[in-house]
Amino acid sequence: EAGIGDPARSCISREIVISEGEVSDNVIDNAEKYHCDLIMLGTREGFLSHNSIGPTIKAIMRRSKIPVLVVPPKA
Repeated sequence: EAGIGDPARSCISREIVISEGEVSDNVIDNAEKYHCDLIMLGTREGFLSHNSIGPTIKAIMRRSKIPVLVVPPKA
């Protein structure tokens, strides 16, 4: 199975982006800018409780045209 850094993958992208401003805006803007296929976000402990998915993740999920995958902390 091909993974990150595997020459069998057709596209390998590693980018660290540091920016100021509203987090949800920056995540969505950069995902669009870099033509991302997926936005993956991690949650805090207590994934099944209503408090584990904070307002930033909720805003990204509502506004993003790109699919969003939310991963619990011990996935």
